[in-house]
Amino acid sequence: MDINIFQMAREGEITAFALVAIVGPLIVIPIQLLIAKLKGFRLMPAVISGCIPMINQLTLLGYILVAIFYKKPKAASKE
Repeated sequence: MDINIFQMAREGEITAFALVAIVGPLIVIPIQLLIAKLKGFRLMPAVISGCIPMINQLTLLGYILVAIFYKKPKAASKE
């Protein structure tokens, strides 16, 4: 049995919101996990925020902006 969700969306069997809720996390979660792992952030908040439909695009934008502009604080020298 071949299930093509894009064909189902074209024919109107599933709504556009359902399509975004299904496909969105599949795209967003790996990107957020990659950014979190490279920047040393916790991974579980990246997964949880990626699973919530419609909010996951905003958190992805946040992760991208943090990856660009975040600078780790420098350790204070003991002199």
